[in-house]
Amino acid sequence: MNLLPSVCIYHNEMREQEDIIRRYCGNIRERLAACRERSAALALKELMCSELNRHCESQMIKNVLQVHVDRLIDELFDEKGKNKQLETP
Repeated sequence: MNLLPSVCIYHNEMREQEDIIRRYCGNIRERLAACRERSAALALKELMCSELNRHCESQMIKNVLQVHVDRLIDELFDEKGKNKQLETP
């Protein structure tokens, strides 16, 4: 039994998924950090996720990226919705 063709197909599909993620979600942290308020970051998340949903077939990848972006937003923004890095004390 030759598994090589199925491994190659799987590898090509993973590479395509990685390209899609890079294209629509590249530099996620930097893009979110450029937002002054949480509401802008959430709008950016919605835009990235809608683009990813149209082009990515893997539900697992979509879910993991949504959780990752939510965590980044929680890390970058305070309870008032202001960017912690851009606000001065």
